[in-house]
Amino acid sequence: MATVLDGVNHIAIVTRDMDRFIHFYREAFDATLVRQRQPAQLDPWLQRATTSTLEAFQRFANGLRDDYEAVKAGVTLPWSTGPVEGHINRLKMLKRQMFGRARLDLLSRRFVGAPRDGPAQAPAEAA
Repeated sequence: MATVLDGVNHIAIVTRDMDRFIHFYREAFDATLVRQRQPAQLDPWLQRATTSTLEAFQRFANGLRDDYEAVKAGVTLPWSTGPVEGHINRLKMLKRQMFGRARLDLLSRRFVGAPRDGPAQAPAEAA
């Protein structure tokens, strides 16, 4: 019976922590802070995260404070590295797909000739 109660208590603690996590996440990323670029919300959110009972949020907030100027610029400035990150992600995916299978000629056809909206097709060989 004690084992069952211990399991129920553990589930209750995990559920409470997940509720807190979801609240903090939505407050920062679904609400005004990031999506609507409201930098005035950053400092109060960092303060709440730093004093949170969730250790992961405390560490995350302290890491954001270590690079505060960059974080503030990311929330404030209109520029985004999203397109560049997308291209890097695509190149890494192609590299993983081709690892050990291709020589330089095939790799150059996949990377250089690739359209922006999908993987490149190798040109048909003349029969």
